[in-house]
Amino acid sequence: MKRWALALAVLVIAVGSVVLWRISYSPVPLSAQPWPTTSPLPDPTRMSVVLPPEAVSAVRRLCSRASPGPIEAAWLPSASDVQGLESCLDRLESLLQPGQPPILSPKRYYRQYVGVVIGGKHLIYINAVSGWVPPDNFEGVLTRVCDGGQSAWGALYDPGNGAISDVQINGT
Repeated sequence: MKRWALALAVLVIAVGSVVLWRISYSPVPLSAQPWPTTSPLPDPTRMSVVLPPEAVSAVRRLCSRASPGPIEAAWLPSASDVQGLESCLDRLESLLQPGQPPILSPKRYYRQYVGVVIGGKHLIYINAVSGWVPPDNFEGVLTRVCDGGQSAWGALYDPGNGAISDVQINGT
């Protein structure tokens, strides 16, 4: 008799737990979930920043890729310079050297721009880092990534002729 009572008690508790869970659980519609259900592009208005000329010292000391140069001076790129640069980013894939890993969707990377003068030419150094959130102090300090492979790359943009060159991917 005691076994029947124990089995009945366990059954009542189990059914009651399921009923209470179903009552208290109301699924959130997919459109209201706080996490992405696909891989949307991050907000493009926050994907790039022009760093102050002082950041050029960090460009001279990169970790896992060659620094451009020699860098003679720094300058502050204008909004139209940046607009020209960003219109060229989709062509970046075609500029890679044989054997370099691909850089898929360059506009999905967080990008920092630093005005550099090399060989008397005003160029913009592109420092790019992938991720769903911007790196710490993204708007103030050049982000250095050691190793990282395709998750970090750099290149030069010439606002005079609209060309991107010297694409360097970390670790290659």
